[in-house]
Amino acid sequence: MTTTDPELEVLVNGKRTIDEEKDLDLILDWYKQAEMVTSPEGAQELSKRLLGGFNHDLGSMCHAAAAAAYASIKAVDTSEQSVKNGGFTDFQRNMIMWLIVQQITGVTDEPMRILRFGELLKPGGWHNFNVLSRTTMAWLFEQANEQLKNTDGMPKELVKHLKAIADGKVPKGFVLESGPQLNKR
Repeated sequence: MTTTDPELEVLVNGKRTIDEEKDLDLILDWYKQAEMVTSPEGAQELSKRLLGGFNHDLGSMCHAAAAAAYASIKAVDTSEQSVKNGGFTDFQRNMIMWLIVQQITGVTDEPMRILRFGELLKPGGWHNFNVLSRTTMAWLFEQANEQLKNTDGMPKELVKHLKAIADGKVPKGFVLESGPQLNKR
């Protein structure tokens, strides 16, 4: 049953159609349900409800996928094996997050970081935004040298920028964390 009145719940094939803005409380509840999952069966049941019980647009589908993934993580965290080993620590939770980010983005071979703008509310919080780790600078150095092996058709500004990095210069707007000098080319 469908209706032309946008205030009425729209059912298609007997399922509620989710509007990401109007149904935000429902969507947030999915994450609360995922938090309560303690078994693989519970994660599977939540996934089935999220996918089978609603009509999704791309926005609500992303929330359904995220809640289902979170439920699976909770199921593993509360498993007998995990509990026997003390459960996930913050380190392991962060590692899981990065492994998922790498799988979803396909970016597995370069440094990445997440910036939390709330850090700017703290004295010295800017440090997280413009300081390059020595490991990241070494990676940039290697990549610049590799790209400079073939500059055919490369814009002059890009060649200049890559040469500066290959010479050990930190990209504009960044500073290098303290430590030993990089080996220049």
